[in-house]
Amino acid sequence: MVILVLGPIVAILYPVLSVAMNGMGISTAIGIGVRSLLGSAFLGGVLRLLVSIDARLEARA
Repeated sequence: MVILVLGPIVAILYPVLSVAMNGMGISTAIGIGVRSLLGSAFLGGVLRLLVSIDARLEARA
C-alpha cells in the first residue's frame, strides 16, 4: 500500500525539491519524476497481481 500511496507523492515532490534546492535542470527533474511514477505504477501492479493470486489460492483451500 505504501508503494501505491507514496509513489505519486514522491514522483511530484522529489523533482520539485531537486530543482529548488540543487539547481537541477527542469528536464532532468521531469525525467526523474516520470521514472518514479512509472516505477510506482509497475510495482503497484505487481503487488495487486500477487494479492490476487494469494486470494485465489486461499479461496481454493
